[in-house]
Amino acid sequence: EACPPEDCAEFFLMNGKFEEEHGLTKRALGVYRDMCNKVPPNDKYTAYQLFITKTIKYLGQTASRDIYQNAIQELSDEPASQLCLDFAKMETSLQEIDRARAVLTYS
Repeated sequence: EACPPEDCAEFFLMNGKFEEEHGLTKRALGVYRDMCNKVPPNDKYTAYQLFITKTIKYLGQTASRDIYQNAIQELSDEPASQLCLDFAKMETSLQEIDRARAVLTYS
């Protein structure tokens, strides 16, 4: 908590990796979620990509929907539009064509 936002990403990454290897998956995902909230705006896109990737790995694709939605709302236009494309691709791979269409319309 005392670490300044511009210097905290490395600590979150180390903590998340430690939790993945020695702790609970839920705790590791919580660390990555906290990282998304704490890092400066220019690092948020990368933090959200990592959080989404880890969530898909451990909980499945459908568990990442809320994360995509939060990230799209929080990020600036360019990274948010890239995440919209990724989100739409994921929904298409799940045969959720109406969801993918809605995401693309939003973007």
